[in-house]
Amino acid sequence: MTMSGQANRALRALRPSRVDITIDRVHLVNQYQGVDLGYYTWDLIEEVRLGVTDSQ
Repeated sequence: MTMSGQANRALRALRPSRVDITIDRVHLVNQYQGVDLGYYTWDLIEEVRLGVTDSQ
């Protein structure tokens, strides 16, 4: 086995196969690349909270 193969196998052993997460909101964004800046950024259009009613 190559060195990169050994390293890859060791890295895979470090992470769990599954992770439980809770998603409580979703964001709708307008993503764009700043030509002069050279990186991507975004503007938040809307945030949708999940599992929350208006009374909360």
